[in-house]
Amino acid sequence: MDLGIRLIDIIFPMFGFLFPFWPFFVLVPILSKGRVLAKMLVVWAAFLFVRIVLVFSRLPTIDFLIREPINSLIFLIAGGIIILTIVIRRIRKTT
Repeated sequence: MDLGIRLIDIIFPMFGFLFPFWPFFVLVPILSKGRVLAKMLVVWAAFLFVRIVLVFSRLPTIDFLIREPINSLIFLIAGGIIILTIVIRRIRKTT
């Protein structure tokens, strides 16, 4: 059954609305116990997928929390810090 709505017409606006909330979602694992950095990395990687999808969107970005392009820059820096922290911890464990 064809409703006349393409999946891409739903995905782009949904991801565009979801991406500005990445700081909140990435910080949520702090409230949990266990491997906080690993959980933060998983959430960040999911939002990286969302950001990559949004690169191909023709819709304007919704930037009501942090303005673009600063939002994307902070997002990439945060991911780099998470990855670097995980790598440093693993190096310290092995030595």
